[in-house]
Amino acid sequence: MECVVVLQARQSSTRLPNKVLLKIRGVPVVVLAAKRVMREKMPLVVAIPDNSQNHDLKQTLEHYGVPFFAGDECDVLGRVLGSIEHVPDDTVVVRLTADNVFPDSDFVKNMIQEFRSSHAEYLGVDYQFAHLPYGLGAEVFTAGTIREAGRKATNAFDREHVTPWIKRNKSVKYFDLPTIKSDAKCYRATIDTPADFALVSASFARVQNPESASIEELSGNLIISAQEFGILPGRVINNRWLSNTALGTVQMGLSYGIANHVGIPAIDDCRTMISSAINKGLCIIDTAQAYGESEERVGVALAGRVDRPLIVTKLLPDIRAKIGAVNHEEYTEYIFKLVKESQSKLGGRIDCLMFHRWQDRKNDDGLLGKVFLHIKDLGLIGGIGASVLSPDEFNEAIAAPDVEFIQFPYNILDHRWESVLQEAHGHSKILIARSVFLQGLLTKSSEDWPDWVVNSNLICDKLDSLVNDFQLGSRLDLCLAYVRASSSICTVVVGAESPVQVDEILRLQSRPPLVVSQVRKCQEAFFGLASERLLDPWRWNESD
Repeated sequence: MECVVVLQARQSSTRLPNKVLLKIRGVPVVVLAAKRVMREKMPLVVAIPDNSQNHDLKQTLEHYGVPFFAGDECDVLGRVLGSIEHVPDDTVVVRLTADNVFPDSDFVKNMIQEFRSSHAEYLGVDYQFAHLPYGLGAEVFTAGTIREAGRKATNAFDREHVTPWIKRNKSVKYFDLPTIKSDAKCYRATIDTPADFALVSASFARVQNPESASIEELSGNLIISAQEFGILPGRVINNRWLSNTALGTVQMGLSYGIANHVGIPAIDDCRTMISSAINKGLCIIDTAQAYGESEERVGVALAGRVDRPLIVTKLLPDIRAKIGAVNHEEYTEYIFKLVKESQSKLGGRIDCLMFHRWQDRKNDDGLLGKVFLHIKDLGLIGGIGASVLSPDEFNEAIAAPDVEFIQFPYNILDHRWESVLQEAHGHSKILIARSVFLQGLLTKSSEDWPDWVVNSNLICDKLDSLVNDFQLGSRLDLCLAYVRASSSICTVVVGAESPVQVDEILRLQSRPPLVVSQVRKCQEAFFGLASERLLDPWRWNESD
C-alpha cells in the first residue's frame, strides 16, 4: 500500500490574502510546508486553483521544484481527485493545507501508521480533545474512499471542504500525539490572520533548520513565543477556535458600570481597543442591540479588517412589550428587521444571535425561538445563544438543542453555579462567563460600594488578603484568574473604558489560572457572604 500527500494551497484567502506566499526564514509558507513533508522523499503534490489569480503561486512552486496540480478553484474535492488521478485505489492519501506548516514527514508517517493499524476508513484530528496545537493536523484516507466521495458528494459544502461526506458515511478515528506539551493545545499553529503569522514565524525563528525542526520543538517554541507576545490562549469547541477572552462592548455604547467614571470612549479609542485585542489573539466581540451605539461603533472599528472576529449580539429584550399586540407575521417581520439592522451596523455577518432574556424565548409558545431558527436556516446568523440570569435558566438553556452559546454571570463571590457547571460538563455548549467584576464593584474600595451591602468591608478585606496570599498584582488579576480556573467556561466577557484597561486585561488573561487549592480557598472565604441582590446588578436599584 503506497502513500501520497496532497497539500492544498491558494492565494485567495480572505482573512490573510497571499498567506501561502508570505516568507518564514526567507522561504514561502507553501514551500516550507511542502519541504518539511518531503524531507524523507515522501511523495507530495500541491493542489492549486487553475486560474490567473494563482499565477504567482504556480511560479513559486515551479521555481522551487515542488510538484503541483492545477484544478477547479471551487470544486476542491475535484482538485484533490485530480492530484491523485493515477494512483491505485489502495494508496493511502494524506491531506494537508499549506497554512499549517508544523506537520513534517515524521508526523505524516505516524498518522499513516495509525491509519493502517486502526482499520478505520478515515483518520483525522479532533482538536477539542487532542494534545496538539490548533493547525497541527492532517486527514488520512485511501484513494478509493476519496473517489467514492467524489462520486457521491454533490452539495457545494461537501465539494468545498473535501471530507465531510467521508466523515458522515465511513468509519472514523482520531489521532493524537501525547509527546506534545499539553499547553501547546491552547495556541494556534495555523496561519489564518496576521497575528497567527507573527506567532508561527516566531516559533520557527528559534530553530536551527526550519525544514528539519521537530514538531515537539516547534510546539514548545509556540508556547514560549505566545507567552512572550502575550497572546491569549484558547480552545476548540464544536469545531470553533475560541479565545479565552471576549471583548464586551457595552461601555462603547453606554455609560455603563458602577466603576465607570469616564463615560463612553471616543470612537478612536474604541478602534484602538478592538485592534489591540484582535492583535493579541482575541476572536470574539460581544455586543447587543440594547447597548446604545455599541453595534455601530464595533462596525466602524472593524471596517476594512480582514481578520474579523466572531460577532455575538443580542436581540432587544422584551420585544413583545415594545411592539404591542401584533400578529405572528408582523412579529416575525419586526425581528427580521432588527437582525438586518444589526448586520448593517456591524458591517457583516452575525456569528451568534442571543436571546437577551431567556424568558423571551419562552413567551408566545416559543415563537421567538422558532423565528431564530428560521433566521439561522436562511444563513443570516451562524448560531443561536442565550443570556441567562439564574441556574434554573442555565439548565433550561443547556437542554435546548437549538442553543449553542450560553452566557451567564459568574464571579468569585457567586457560588450558585458550581453544581450546574459540573452537570454541564461534557455538553457541547459554548459557556461564556460575564459580570466577572460585578460591573467593576469587585475592584473598588469598600467606600465605593452601595450602602446596602453591609459586609462590604469584610468582602474587600478578604479579596485583598487573597491577592496577597496568591502573590497576584491586583483584585482584577484575582477575579480573572478565578474564573479562568473553571474548565467548563470557555470564554470570559470583559469590558473596558480605555485602551489602557484593555491592554491590562489582555495581559492578565494570557497568564495561568488559579490552581485547585487556591480556588477552594476562595470558595471557602466567600461562602454565604454575597446576597442574591448583590449578585444581580439588575436589582441594585431596588429600594431598601
